[in-house]
Amino acid sequence: GLVHPEGGHIPALRRPSDLYPGDASNPHPWSIEGHVGAKAIAERAGVSQEELQTIPDDSEVWSDVAWVLGSLCATLTLLCSVERIVLGGGIMQRTSLFPKIRRATREILNGYIKHPRVLLDGPEGIDGYIVPSERGNEAGIYGALALAADAFKEASIERQAATPPPASCFDGCRTQ
Repeated sequence: GLVHPEGGHIPALRRPSDLYPGDASNPHPWSIEGHVGAKAIAERAGVSQEELQTIPDDSEVWSDVAWVLGSLCATLTLLCSVERIVLGGGIMQRTSLFPKIRRATREILNGYIKHPRVLLDGPEGIDGYIVPSERGNEAGIYGALALAADAFKEASIERQAATPPPASCFDGCRTQ
């Protein structure tokens, strides 16, 4: 592609009641990351980033965060038609977010996607469609390593294709 993808920097869809303007220190305060990154969540809740775990699960902050992440999931569904959405990183360690994100995704899609993975509940439905990373907070580093391995493999294949075959003793010989 043109550049490496940055899904966290696409515009965030917010609930009408969500008045948070976005993290002003982010180059794109209006983005997903500008609204639901750790710094943004701490600002929303009026706590330090070290105190994020003290925000109760039923806080309206998490509902706003889930809506923004649900908009990301809806966008991925509509634009890329992915088979599964895996969410990882520090904030996603709060497992109580997943039901809220799934609910928000469905609400944003508003019945447009008529597929069991979105419409149904349970592991064969949306619970198996929007899932936590098995790598937890380490998801980013594993993803980076996987991309590096793919790039190395692709470069190796290209190098092999560009290398001429070894010369043989028969090159240039003519039959009489």
